[in-house]
Amino acid sequence: MKDQTARITKILGFRVSKHVLLVVTACSLTLAAAGGAQSKTGDFSKITHERTITFMTRAKNCFRGHLIGSTADSITIQIGQKQVTLQKSDLLFARESFQESDILFSGRSSWVDATHVWPEGHEYLSVLLKDGTEIREKVKSSGSDFIALNVKGHVRRIEKQQVATIDYVRFLPGTDRQADLAYDAEILNLLQPDFYRERFGHPPAIDVRLYDASLPEDNTRLRCK
Repeated sequence: MKDQTARITKILGFRVSKHVLLVVTACSLTLAAAGGAQSKTGDFSKITHERTITFMTRAKNCFRGHLIGSTADSITIQIGQKQVTLQKSDLLFARESFQESDILFSGRSSWVDATHVWPEGHEYLSVLLKDGTEIREKVKSSGSDFIALNVKGHVRRIEKQQVATIDYVRFLPGTDRQADLAYDAEILNLLQPDFYRERFGHPPAIDVRLYDASLPEDNTRLRCK
């Protein structure tokens, strides 16, 4: 209990009592349970419809709007008064912003994308080796021909030629309102499920495949037309 109190005190920036801790912990368990299971790559079904997302097609056309529907093959977004349906096979990416760690979907195999993501909190990279070994850890460093992961307190260097796939397992995005609140006053996030998922270890909820050695590699810099 003392360790948990100290942890929450550090997060909030002020000391909390044991009574407050019990309330916070109870809320965290209740709200985190609503998070659901992890989604497979390309599954938009668990992504909130209240978050503004940027979608880029293979023609480098960009659309920014709210997701309002998805199927196995397509997504539909609301842009102002207009609805636009995009085929997933025609998408290069979907992101909350142009920050690497904000990616929600990738339509290409990119070593650069995979090695420039820096998981936060309980997020991680799932690296599947060609011998069938899977490593789920955070990135320590990377280069054009290797990636180094923190594995049980030690740095393990993995050569690119050993890697079959790399997935970024990340938290689901919050709503636009939650994002605004996070900037204005982090204390208000106590009422948001995402606060507990990120701070207290609720499992990440979306899997984004960033690199697949069996596919053509594309590391070009992406810019909207």
